[in-house]
Amino acid sequence: MMINKRLIGTVSQSKKYVAGNVALQWCSLTANIIMMTGITGLLASLYAGTADESGILSAAAVAVLAVGVRFACTVGASRMGYLSSKAVKRILREKIYRKLLRLGTSYREQVKTSEVVQVAVEGVDQLNSITIMDLIAYGGAALGVIMAVTQFRAGDLSLAGCLLIILLAADFFIPMRQLGSFFTSP
Repeated sequence: MMINKRLIGTVSQSKKYVAGNVALQWCSLTANIIMMTGITGLLASLYAGTADESGILSAAAVAVLAVGVRFACTVGASRMGYLSSKAVKRILREKIYRKLLRLGTSYREQVKTSEVVQVAVEGVDQLNSITIMDLIAYGGAALGVIMAVTQFRAGDLSLAGCLLIILLAADFFIPMRQLGSFFTSP
């Protein structure tokens, strides 16, 4: 994955939205780690037969609080993504329009008007394919699950640790995929 520095320089206004999006996703990930740690600890103690009422109530309280934090972070990250996208689209469309004005009507000798319209409308919305990032994200999550299960089976990882890794595997790779989709170059 390559970061398109020219695009970032062209649309520097979106940097603050991207930074906000990343910060909110990290906050959401942290809340999820805390929630999953509580849940897997509870599951392990239930399996071992050592769970009590206070453990169940504290795990439930942590889960409810974490879900609330995750919800707020997800809404905020969505908003940041929308604002970033809006800034990018506006600036790139303005640049395309100014370029066409500089070219005058002679641009039609080199490029069809329909192609220009597609680039200005649909092309700005579709900057890149994210197939490689999908492979990295989902492949990394699958590898994490496989490693956790094999380590648990070998006795090197507790049940709670294995469950925690399984439940969090995708959460560590999906934000990377989303962030990369903002900045990759074709």
